[in-house]
Amino acid sequence: MFTSIRINPVYPSGIEFVYVYKVRVDVAATSDYLDTQLPLLKATFRTLVEPEVTKFGLQHPSAAWTYKNPDGTLVWGHTVS
Repeated sequence: MFTSIRINPVYPSGIEFVYVYKVRVDVAATSDYLDTQLPLLKATFRTLVEPEVTKFGLQHPSAAWTYKNPDGTLVWGHTVS
């Protein structure tokens, strides 16, 4: 499904999950689907990501989820803080 999944630091206190699809996906259809996953992503941030980041003393943590087509074009992205 994905050719790569990366976790990048976003300074000063965030992280970004970057997913690159193996084959080109329809942006509108995929965006509609990923929009339905926002409650899950927000819950993941609040219960898993935020507590771990704050353990290291980082204030105002954030997490971004970015999905791209193989050519690098943006399919969908969202940031939770």
